[in-house]
Amino acid sequence: MQRFRDALALVLAERVEFPKGAIVTLVDAKVTRDTKHAKGVISVFPIAMEPGVFEALQEYRHDIYDGLAEKLRLRRIPGIHWAIDRTEERVATIDEELKTLRKKGEL
Repeated sequence: MQRFRDALALVLAERVEFPKGAIVTLVDAKVTRDTKHAKGVISVFPIAMEPGVFEALQEYRHDIYDGLAEKLRLRRIPGIHWAIDRTEERVATIDEELKTLRKKGEL
């Protein structure tokens, strides 16, 4: 549901104060058919800020639900389960390994 993803991204930007220095991006959001549950996938930079970001999501949970209720006309606002997208972290690891192999002359 693209509307849910867009609304969640907007609510996060408007209503949640993440720790200073943290860059948080909503990568994906999906809602179950019965709208009881949703999954929000975020990326956090720098990675060391993840615990503070999860604390902020917990602290502003009611603000997030209130914002979604204002933006969406759903019978119920789903419970949101958060996950971290680690794609960039994996890419950085692979890039470092490739650099090491090039220095060794193995590539």
